[in-house]
Amino acid sequence: MSIPGIGRVLKDAGIEHTLTDGWRDRIWVRLDEEGRPYNFDWTDIRAVTVHTTESDPAAFRRGEDAPTLQWVIAGQGYHTYSLLIGRSGHVYVISAHPGAQAGFGAWPHTGNARGSVIPEDQGNSYSLGVAMDASVQYPPTREQLEALARVLHALQNEWGGELTIIGHGEYNNFQVRTDPTGVPGGMDAVRAAAKRGTWEKPAHTQAAPATALSYVVRPGDTLSKIGRTFGIPATVIAKDNKIADPNKIVAGQELTIRPGVRVHVVDKGESFWGIGRRYGLTPERLAALNGKKTSDTIYPGDILRLA
Repeated sequence: MSIPGIGRVLKDAGIEHTLTDGWRDRIWVRLDEEGRPYNFDWTDIRAVTVHTTESDPAAFRRGEDAPTLQWVIAGQGYHTYSLLIGRSGHVYVISAHPGAQAGFGAWPHTGNARGSVIPEDQGNSYSLGVAMDASVQYPPTREQLEALARVLHALQNEWGGELTIIGHGEYNNFQVRTDPTGVPGGMDAVRAAAKRGTWEKPAHTQAAPATALSYVVRPGDTLSKIGRTFGIPATVIAKDNKIADPNKIVAGQELTIRPGVRVHVVDKGESFWGIGRRYGLTPERLAALNGKKTSDTIYPGDILRLA
């Protein structure tokens, strides 16, 4: 069984990916009851099984983007997943064929009743395995979750919205496996994100006139600098905060700001790429709007202009 054009599907969706060497011919063979290889058509794919690799912590401490890539390709003598999502959100195409990834189980859990999405113990034949290189100690990054949402959305579009999205632990009824682990909101959040095509929910941004927000003065700040960030005159900030001398503000001082432009407050783990995608901006454009380069580090609490 082959998944023709999986590289095209990812490319059309604008998903950064790498076709690993030998991906087209990498096959995990499942035999039927008479010992003959199954020869399913790709239309027999009914589901996507979502995983985390759950590898040894030592693999993640090396700091590689996809520390378990080689194990996924052939660590057990065959490949385990069709797609692997690295820590940066980059997707590695392991095979154009399903892998030996699902184990034992059924979906739904009523056995192999006629009409089940996946008959009992046939998950490897009827589902694609999509894994994030992550574990309990090294949970998925925001970039991985965003890539997962986009990949699942693209696969759904290719299959006409007919794929069922199942967590590996759900398929095994949590008796053997619990992955994907560390996913905020669990599989309900995964399925909702797959429909949206993005992990983040529609952004709530502030624009003029906007609800006031609180800003803590940092070393080196001036009212003019703060005003440029939020798109409002320094005199307005001074008036709103009853500052008699605009030249006298101190680090740690809390100011009330009514932004004149849309802004985003950076959260832990966010990047120019992830934030930019939420608001329809390239990473380069977002960085430039804020006088930065994409290689610059941004920190939780930083205020980024969006226009």
